[in-house]
Amino acid sequence: CTMKRSSNIHIFFAFFALMVLYTNGGNIGVLIAVPHAVYITLKRDITLLPAILIHCAAGNGVSILIFLIFMYFTFLSYKRYPKEALYIIWCLIVLLPIMAFFVYQKISIDGIVATRAIMIIQYYLAFFCFFYTFSIKSSVEERIDTSKKSILVILGLCIVQPFLNDSFFRISQAGYFLSLPVFAAFFCKKIRFNKLIILSVISISIFLINRNVSEFTIFFTSCYSFLITYLYFKNHRHVLTIVTGYLPFIIILVIYVIGIHNYMDIKNFEFDETASFIDRLKFKFFADRAPFWTAAVKQIAEYKHLFPIHDMPDLTATLTDGMDIEFSFGAHTTFLALIRNFGIVPGLILCLVYIRCTILSSRVFKVLSLNPYLVIVYATAVSSLIIICLTGTYTMMLMFAVFSLGISGMAYSEYTQRQPRN
Repeated sequence: CTMKRSSNIHIFFAFFALMVLYTNGGNIGVLIAVPHAVYITLKRDITLLPAILIHCAAGNGVSILIFLIFMYFTFLSYKRYPKEALYIIWCLIVLLPIMAFFVYQKISIDGIVATRAIMIIQYYLAFFCFFYTFSIKSSVEERIDTSKKSILVILGLCIVQPFLNDSFFRISQAGYFLSLPVFAAFFCKKIRFNKLIILSVISISIFLINRNVSEFTIFFTSCYSFLITYLYFKNHRHVLTIVTGYLPFIIILVIYVIGIHNYMDIKNFEFDETASFIDRLKFKFFADRAPFWTAAVKQIAEYKHLFPIHDMPDLTATLTDGMDIEFSFGAHTTFLALIRNFGIVPGLILCLVYIRCTILSSRVFKVLSLNPYLVIVYATAVSSLIIICLTGTYTMMLMFAVFSLGISGMAYSEYTQRQPRN
């Protein structure tokens, strides 16, 4: 009880920091919030993960500091990791000098302030959250408590976000991802009707009311989360192994090839609110993503940069109507973004690290009789890593990575502690 009350207090203050200090407090607000964020991160208490998630949701300098602490503890806990995960740590260690020099160039040559320069390597820093949560010693009861509160926190952010600003827009989307797995657990009679069901209904209603072009990322991630949750509760272990294994990533590579080679064959795309589901899907695939994937591939082929380039220009994409546009928001897909941002060698290494972290965390579904709330958050975290890596990059952003990679690290920890014995 004392543990639960303590985590509730920290969650409350983190909410205050996100809603008030980070939003309206300026630099002074950030300075007020920093001691609390640092304290709960240094505590290495898994029940404080929801509070850390809230602090990072703003994606500001505080989240950078938190992830640097994650890095410190990752290296400090080096001997705790299983051999199958140890080589991933070595990959991150080898890449550290490259990333540090990249940041140095952005500061010294491009004149970017330190916080913005460090944020440029956030796709690298994100992985340390996986190993931070894995290294924390915790009981099953503590992980269940963390899962319940994570669901509650994210659903809460999802519901209030449309009425506030966009400072925590990304993490609020995880509320939509979580809603369907909550329903799956309820329909499979693993949880009773409770406040999480009500909050899930509200979040789904908000999604249906506020439909937009980005709905397909939310739709497919939510459905994939539902699928994994359902398969686990129905004991379809073989199918579950397939849908959380290497096959989805192979399919993603095939989709890259199809989109990049064929999107210009689709002409005169018209999209409005009356478009059918299939037309919206075609638009999302051929007009809203494939042109940007193609632009990234062309730039990588042009520069052939083995390592990061500090003055990499913006991308130029040719749309389905033949018009060229210049844009600065990146490749719009995780794997191409990693290669373009960090160079062919570090980028490919991080792509493999990304896939391996996903596979390691998905092993948790081999554990029998997981608590339903653990299944919900683990399924949603793994699903976000699989689906969103195709259509975007925000699972690697510091404002979202505490959920996607942090919960996945907790899942892998769960597996190593409770893995089935032969």
